[in-house]
Amino acid sequence: MTGIPARTPNEKFTETQWQSIYQTGDNILVSASAGSGKTTVLIQRIIEKVKGGTNVDELLVVTFTESAAKEMKERMTGAIQTAINEAQSQEQYLHLIKQLSLMPQANISTIHAFCLKVIQRYFYLIDLDPVFRLLADTIEVELLKEDVWEEVKEELYGEPDTHFKNLAKAYSKDRSDDDLMKLIFSLYDFSRANPIPYRWLDSLPSLYNTEDGLTNSVLYQELLKPQLLSLIEGIRYDIEQARHLAGQDVETAAQREIFETEQGYADRLLEAVQQDDYELAYTIANDQVQFARWPSAKKADADEVKDQKALLKGLRDKYKKDFAALSAQYLNRPLAEQEEVLRGIHPYAEEMARVTKRFSEAYWERKLDDNVLDFNDLEHLTLQILAPIAEDGERKMSDASAYYRNKFEEVLIDEYQDVNQLQESILYWVTRHQPETENLFMVGDVKQSIYAFRLADPSLFLRKYAAFADKNGGERIILAENFRSRAEVIHFTNFIFEQLMDEKVGQMDYDEAAKLQAGNKSFPESERNQTELLIYLSENADNDEEALTPENDL
Repeated sequence: MTGIPARTPNEKFTETQWQSIYQTGDNILVSASAGSGKTTVLIQRIIEKVKGGTNVDELLVVTFTESAAKEMKERMTGAIQTAINEAQSQEQYLHLIKQLSLMPQANISTIHAFCLKVIQRYFYLIDLDPVFRLLADTIEVELLKEDVWEEVKEELYGEPDTHFKNLAKAYSKDRSDDDLMKLIFSLYDFSRANPIPYRWLDSLPSLYNTEDGLTNSVLYQELLKPQLLSLIEGIRYDIEQARHLAGQDVETAAQREIFETEQGYADRLLEAVQQDDYELAYTIANDQVQFARWPSAKKADADEVKDQKALLKGLRDKYKKDFAALSAQYLNRPLAEQEEVLRGIHPYAEEMARVTKRFSEAYWERKLDDNVLDFNDLEHLTLQILAPIAEDGERKMSDASAYYRNKFEEVLIDEYQDVNQLQESILYWVTRHQPETENLFMVGDVKQSIYAFRLADPSLFLRKYAAFADKNGGERIILAENFRSRAEVIHFTNFIFEQLMDEKVGQMDYDEAAKLQAGNKSFPESERNQTELLIYLSENADNDEEALTPENDL
């Protein structure tokens, strides 16, 4: 650890909070669980740097929302005022007084606000008219996009070849091509979350390239196979649960035999998919899986046995649907036929990419003509300023990038789990990368990532989380202690997420490092605070197949 002062025994900050405040000399990722005091730690880290001689305008603090930036500035101002009253010397006192006057210039903002500053300073590097209007109204943005699309669509319909007409026919219904428009807009939005959008679009057709066989294709390895494995493992889990509930009672012997047979189907399917044997997986799912008749209820059974059997049937009905989904949605064609289908899709994917690029170019030209920019433009233009693409197709550092790398003593990112690839690239070009000078400080919690619909990329957080655990590229610090909630709440929350969250559901294992820890010891202990589980039983289940028992809906 670099530059960490000794922590006194009565210090209010925990060991990991203390490390988060003072650790320097490396990129740092702080995985901060809910209620762990991450904002307090972030502000304390900033104020300690300021007290040590750093000017507030030599720090870049990126927040996810404008309200968070405003709150951060207010708390920073209050912290500086407190530090002034506690100044250790006349020199520090004068330095802190200066920081109050610099607070209006402090770079504490959203990524878009920072990008706007960069553009206003360096607009001449990209030959941009600095007098533009920002499209802040989402309705106005959508109307403008639709207007541009209508023009582009008419041009495409007028082309002599039939590529676009075939695409439009495939994605249109009821004499409307609105679905095609939505598809193109979606591809456009996804592409714009990447540092080089056209490269992402150019890569789309490769998903459907089966020249080396289906199981060697990108589509299979990155999309289809993970979904198959997840579904099959879910089936296996449900069967194991059913077998466990069946127990070893004589009354459930017939049910146990059924579960054992169907467990074998799932095990063979899993092995086939793991070994990339699509043809075998198809054969098992469509030809070998046979469901035996469920034993009828016996009048002699006790009520509790009847309830047990009803519950077992409910579990079986659930995983039978998943078996059906395997054969209907994923393993629905023999290998040769599936490869033929993908070869047929390939030209449509190429046309989608071409049309999306055509729309993107037309939309950009319209915005230039109207002298308007949207928020995503701010990010792309900033990246263009910081690192223009050279003749070899790679980005090169500009004078603007050198300026910001020299200016910022540290770049601090709040809610890092919600950053996307484009924003990550911007951050790269304003931070330092030489050993002992790396200056990126990231705080977040991938368990709280909820902005995938805004194209956030939690995998950026997860890759660093894994790499930094071995000090590969940076330092990982975990703030696991929750100071808001009672231990009873913490323990029950951990219990729930241990069952639900893993790399496939939630993108990370809910292991010891991820678990919440009760940090507030001031709550009085009482048996009355034990977790109470309330189960609502509706009188009428809308769909018996969705109910856990024929009578009740959990």
